[in-house]
Amino acid sequence: MGNGFLEKFSGAARGKVMIFIDAANLEQSVKSMWVNIKDVAGDLKDRTADQFHWRVDYKKFKQFFDKSCDLKNIRFYSASFGSDSHNRFLGFLKKGLEFKLTTKPLKEYDCFFEKRTYRQRATAREQLLL
Repeated sequence: MGNGFLEKFSGAARGKVMIFIDAANLEQSVKSMWVNIKDVAGDLKDRTADQFHWRVDYKKFKQFFDKSCDLKNIRFYSASFGSDSHNRFLGFLKKGLEFKLTTKPLKEYDCFFEKRTYRQRATAREQLLL
């Protein structure tokens, strides 16, 4: 990372560090990131920000904090979608990266205005407050 950011961060992060991730908020924040055209390589300048499909690389995320501070653990709060791909992802976080997971099932509720059932994300914020 350029501009001495890692050194500045390492100096600022003193003592034991724990990270708490609300997955829904992190993913939405990454999706809404704005791309400055000056930061894009020449052969990609014709693309729009939506075409970059920002994603979180949790392995690099953990490596950054392992390298820059006394990281004790990362707690990850997420809805449980129940799909095979999501279960494999959560397994990777738990076993591969040693994240501590807290999941909640999605809530379903009926809409009285329309004849359909909606799925709502789990409320991980409640767990963060406890």
